[in-house]
Amino acid sequence: MSHIGNFSPDLQLGKHTDNEEHIGELTILGPIASSPDEELFLARTHENSTVIVKRLSIAYRYDKKRREVYQRESRLAEELDHPNIAGFIGMEEINGESIQLCHWSNGITLSRLLHLCQDQVNRMPVEMGLYLASQIVNALQYLATAATRENPERLPLHIALRPDTIFLTDTGQCQLTQFSLVVPPSISTSIVQSQDQSYLVYAAPEQCVPGIEPDFRADLYTLGILLFELLTSKPLFHWIDGLDAALIIRRKVRCLHPLLSDVDPDLAEFDDIVTGLLQPLPQNRNQDLLEIAHTFELALGDHKESELVRNVVGFVTERLEDEKNSAQTVNEYEITTRPEVLSTIAEYNSS
Repeated sequence: MSHIGNFSPDLQLGKHTDNEEHIGELTILGPIASSPDEELFLARTHENSTVIVKRLSIAYRYDKKRREVYQRESRLAEELDHPNIAGFIGMEEINGESIQLCHWSNGITLSRLLHLCQDQVNRMPVEMGLYLASQIVNALQYLATAATRENPERLPLHIALRPDTIFLTDTGQCQLTQFSLVVPPSISTSIVQSQDQSYLVYAAPEQCVPGIEPDFRADLYTLGILLFELLTSKPLFHWIDGLDAALIIRRKVRCLHPLLSDVDPDLAEFDDIVTGLLQPLPQNRNQDLLEIAHTFELALGDHKESELVRNVVGFVTERLEDEKNSAQTVNEYEITTRPEVLSTIAEYNSS
């Protein structure tokens, strides 16, 4: 089996620090991602193995009701068996806090991968994007089905699909790392003003509108953004100088974003899939994940999985080597040049 060479936690985290933080016998190596109710870290055990640590954020860490749901999430995680979902090790109680541990399969996050691909020269091949996208859609369908089967009380389900929560392993497989039996969180002003501005970038419109409780369909919107980025190697929405929360939300609500075919005319056959997921109203979004996965698999045609894995491994190895050997320059991406979008930006900037 092909492997990406010499993976280490430092490769994902970007640097090594001697200021070690400990949770019990776990040594925290660095953060991966955070959400309003959960934090993800890489950590080293006393046996010197690297694991993914999931803990509730400080706002929910000692909340009785949320901790009961956390226990249910752990029981569901124990039942999961899918190559594109990080393997569950178990839950530990440390100093009165519940900690979930998952296997780290020697990988980098999709966020890290997409950063390596954001110039035209290093763009991810379309067949590679399709292969990774089909893995994620299949894992999403599996997890949603498992949650329904194992959850007779029909608790809500939120599956984190932001690129910083999905790992690409050293064998070319995507792995989801985070799900919750709670509704997708609404985005508050405090979150937008925090360091986790990426949460807003990948949030569905209804997560940004006060008074609306999102449901699982918010994750479908995030999926649409992720599919766009995997197929184009470009961000659909991103946080740069001059763009603030209100403008990003306005673009989402008014569908002021590019089509796949605006970036690459050869991707026109997938426009309907991504557009169907990026509908501002939840009830209008395409919920047929099996159909989406089937479309991607048909597009891959006669490509054998072993060949696709070799291509993924080879591509990522080259990009990491390029980054190591030179300072990478990323060309800033214009979200779109369609007139209606330009007029909206002008209108917003003048207000």
